Amino acid sequence: MQAKGACPNQYTLSSVFKCCSSENNLQLGKGIHAWILRNGVDGDVVLENSILDLYLKCKAFEYAESFFELMIDKDVVSWNIMIGVYLREGDVEKSLDMFRNFPYKDVVSWNTIIDGLMQCGYERRALEQLYCMVEYGTEFSAVTFSIALILASSLSLVEVGRQLHGRVLKFGLNNDGFIRSSLVEMYGKCGRMDKASIILKDVPLKFLRKGNFGVTCKEPKAGMVSWSSMVSGYVWNGKYEDGMKTFRSMVRELVVVDIRTVVTIISACANAGILEFGRLKEIGYSLDVKLVMQDVEEEQREVLISHHSEKLALVFGIINTSQKTPIRIMKNLRICTDCHNFIKYASQLLEREIIVRDTHRFHHFKQGSCSCGDYW
Repeated sequence: MQAKGACPNQYTLSSVFKCCSSENNLQLGKGIHAWILRNGVDGDVVLENSILDLYLKCKAFEYAESFFELMIDKDVVSWNIMIGVYLREGDVEKSLDMFRNFPYKDVVSWNTIIDGLMQCGYERRALEQLYCMVEYGTEFSAVTFSIALILASSLSLVEVGRQLHGRVLKFGLNNDGFIRSSLVEMYGKCGRMDKASIILKDVPLKFLRKGNFGVTCKEPKAGMVSWSSMVSGYVWNGKYEDGMKTFRSMVRELVVVDIRTVVTIISACANAGILEFGRLKEIGYSLDVKLVMQDVEEEQREVLISHHSEKLALVFGIINTSQKTPIRIMKNLRICTDCHNFIKYASQLLEREIIVRDTHRFHHFKQGSCSCGDYW
């Protein structure tokens, strides 16, 4: 472009800075910024925000702070970029200080600070900002309601959740799929499964089937999240049989089941003895946590090793097939010793043949033993 004698304008330069940001190319971005200064190119706030975004995404915070201070025409986007980055970096005090000095807060700004504080583990401070938002008089968006409901559920504040639910009804947002799923999760975590089931009755499973073209692309995803939250809610509240029943209904209606739901069902199986998995330890199985390489506590090691893909696949197969039917699992890695032992004992307990294909060989598990002779 320059070779042809054409001078790039602010729109072209803004696009170039976005490319530098996406490639994390700080050196090139700084060079282009220097070229702009040398040639006296007039920039608008959009271009300046692109430069600011580059420095922040490349973690050049000193450059970003200096540039932000020099910006004359800061807009809402400029402030939100700075606040959001400090939150992601975990610098809560700096982000809050900047937010307090923000002269014109909009709903996006409030959503950014509340959600960011919650993600950093500062739920109580996030709640304080939610109350400040109400006092400030900023109207809630659908995103605000969803964030606020998740916040209420994380703190188990059912009364706050009920107040939010009332405002959702007042503003006619009760048909929004993601708000509905947040309501289900909130009532579930607060122990009000009766309320959660009332909300969910408006989301029939038959409309969430794969290949159903009578609904928008957002509706199936939101509906799936709602039903997954319902399964989780039953498990959180110790209603394991209800959780299993709901899960079977999802599978029967061909609803796409996410990995979180499958993990929840495994937890239900382990906790309630459903499918007799709670009896695996009684016949000799124990978790081999030595295989977990992360530097975490013993309890977290047990959680990590419990979520290996072979175990998820096995439980999913048991739930969705009739008794005595062989279960076949394909894996693109070598099966670990813990999963190998787990499946051996499961084949004995359930009296089912389980075939696992890993990168090394086929493993035929039957009556508590494997065709590999425990050597692979």
